[in-house]
Amino acid sequence: PLYSQYNFVMAMENSQKPGYVSEKIFNAFNSGAIPIYWGDSEVVNGIFNSKAYIDLSQYKSFAAAVQHLNELVQDQEKLAQIKMEPILAENAKPWSLVVAGEGYLAQHAAKLRQLYDAKVKGGWSL
Repeated sequence: PLYSQYNFVMAMENSQKPGYVSEKIFNAFNSGAIPIYWGDSEVVNGIFNSKAYIDLSQYKSFAAAVQHLNELVQDQEKLAQIKMEPILAENAKPWSLVVAGEGYLAQHAAKLRQLYDAKVKGGWSL
């Protein structure tokens, strides 16, 4: 995948409105990078493990988030720990977001399940 060589990928929604989640965070997880997410955190936290991505809404400023990212880059152990976190939140059912006719989300949900299963069995398998 395009982002596989990077530790982080910006996953910013076009809008921060309730219930709006696009493919951006899915694509970042799919690449193996840690998503840096901006969007509807409430919905995303119900799907994804909040320890597996960086949620910009949790920082007082963009500068504070950048400082945290710089600290992570300097601490490879912490960076690796984030990458090994389960992708999905406990009891998450991302496929429940899929409405009839929205096969794109269904494909991503299936891919995330495969990635998570591969990760649990000992590493990424893309």
